[in-house]
Amino acid sequence: MKRKATKKVLDELRKIQHAYKPTKCYLISNELKEEIDCVELANKLYLKALDKEFEICNERLNKCYRISKGSKIECIEVVGHDVYLLKDELEDVNVNDRLSYVVTNKGEVRSIRSPYKGKILLIHEVLGEKYTHYRIFVEVRSHE
Repeated sequence: MKRKATKKVLDELRKIQHAYKPTKCYLISNELKEEIDCVELANKLYLKALDKEFEICNERLNKCYRISKGSKIECIEVVGHDVYLLKDELEDVNVNDRLSYVVTNKGEVRSIRSPYKGKILLIHEVLGEKYTHYRIFVEVRSHE
């Protein structure tokens, strides 16, 4: 005999499913949005090879944010044996906010803090390296 899932179970499954929604990236040209792979956008930001407005939509937070052409964007590199991120894309960040915990090869736990006040635009995992490596791109509003 098959039984139907309860409302509580269905609500929990929706919450879990929501956590896996993707971030989408768009280039803006003459008010037209063209979808671009977020990995490609992260690489362009890292190389400072982007001279267009762009928009990032975080479906987990139901937020979109447009970034102007002349915005100051900085990259924070986080590398370690294990990295546990504490922030999500399009969240605001203040100076000294904890961004992640890093576990070293010696088993020590370190926290990585933001040197900037601004908005986290993208979190890009760099693949193919020995250790876990993330690049966190922040639109800077102020720096201490």
